[in-house]
Amino acid sequence: MRYVFAEYTLDTQIQELRCAGQPVALRPKVFQLLTYLVRHHDRIVPKTELLEQLWPGQFIGDATLNSCLKDLRHAVGDRGETQQVIQTLRGRGYRFVASLEIPLAALPEALSHSATLTPTGSAAARPGLPAVLLPPPTGAGLPCPTCRQVQRPEAHFCTMCGTRLADTCVYCG
Repeated sequence: MRYVFAEYTLDTQIQELRCAGQPVALRPKVFQLLTYLVRHHDRIVPKTELLEQLWPGQFIGDATLNSCLKDLRHAVGDRGETQQVIQTLRGRGYRFVASLEIPLAALPEALSHSATLTPTGSAAARPGLPAVLLPPPTGAGLPCPTCRQVQRPEAHFCTMCGTRLADTCVYCG
């Protein structure tokens, strides 16, 4: 699968990250961290989940994950407090927040991950690279208006931040 965000292209099949066409060197765990956050862009990923997914069955301290996050932020241009690609939500986890696109050529594989895709307006900014934005997974509820965590359809309160969820969609009514 190929993902595009800002001037970066993440190709999970050949395990490569490129910035403006140039390869970006990443340690294997840093690449896995980026891939996991991109694939779960529609929600906040708790630290415990990252530790379980990247180091299954191992006891890994916070310093190891923090080192990978630091290297990843450096690789994708997140500096200091800007956090334009990976956002840290204190006490809750991490979230991939950059606008994420997938080239139409990879549409068949994307459909296996998500049943519907929504066209984006940002494709016009990249001539010759039509793209679509990956939506939240099908069958999921609406995102919380406060933290954007996707909720179960029957939820009345956000499981992440506790915000009371409206009975009707805050976006379309």
